[in-house]
Amino acid sequence: MVVRGIIITPDHELGRSLTAALEATGQVEVARTLDHYPSAVELVRTLRALATEVVFIDFGSMKQGLEMVQIRRQTGASGKSSVSRTISTQRYFARQCELESANF
Repeated sequence: MVVRGIIITPDHELGRSLTAALEATGQVEVARTLDHYPSAVELVRTLRALATEVVFIDFGSMKQGLEMVQIRRQTGASGKSSVSRTISTQRYFARQCELESANF
């Protein structure tokens, strides 16, 4: 089963690396990478428009990362499904996945 997700990170390199690592698994389709922390309205619209099932949030800015989680919880926005998972990504995660996928 492939899930549809978005990535929220102002770090372009992290976004590209995480997209490559996730799509290499064959289990995640990255529908969009936002290169900024969106407003509540933009986040809700994006999640619904793309029928997002999973959100990967860069917590490089802990405050903004937590705001994204709070908005998601308050609005219940998650596309077609009423259940959405929010997964925090640490900056090393994408780099580690990239290194591991290169070793296959």
